[in-house]
Amino acid sequence: VYAKSFDFYWEDIGSPEKFLSANSDILSGKLKDCNIKRSENYPEARIIPPCVIGKNCKIGKAEIGPFAVLGDRCIISDGAKIENSVLFDGAAVGKNAFLRGAVLCENSSVGEKTAAGEGSVIGKNTKVGKNSIVSAGTLLSGNCVFPDFSRLSGRLLSAVKNDGIIRGKIGFSGGLDDALRWGYACGTVFDGNI
Repeated sequence: VYAKSFDFYWEDIGSPEKFLSANSDILSGKLKDCNIKRSENYPEARIIPPCVIGKNCKIGKAEIGPFAVLGDRCIISDGAKIENSVLFDGAAVGKNAFLRGAVLCENSSVGEKTAAGEGSVIGKNTKVGKNSIVSAGTLLSGNCVFPDFSRLSGRLLSAVKNDGIIRGKIGFSGGLDDALRWGYACGTVFDGNI
């Protein structure tokens, strides 16, 4: 075993929590010599520093920050609230949606009155319908469409898209334990005899 100390910042960003932590460290000025482009002026929005907003974003009467990073061409609708989250280029957030500690990958979107919790990741080109909940720690694969009123929970969850409607095919890469956890999560969220 060999160890060597370094005088520079290093963070393993292999989990959503560590990725968000590294972004927060950069925004808070923990890293020296890191030039951060400050956000443009968005008169209708409430911008709470520290945060960074990319080019050509459209932001309504929303609340952004603290510790929010928005890539280029993001669309944030009226009433949305985004804190300690990272949105990649082209991400969109519907009216009155709430993101805390979430990652929206490129061209992903969450609908009106949808909430995404701590450590959740919404994959590239994925759309989550309005009035939905993406529970903390949920990882949604890319290129999926989840309908309105979805209740999404679990890790390594992937769905098969067919004409924009989920046909009930759910894949679990972790085996039976993940399937049981997801089934239990569904049973606690949905009413009725499941």
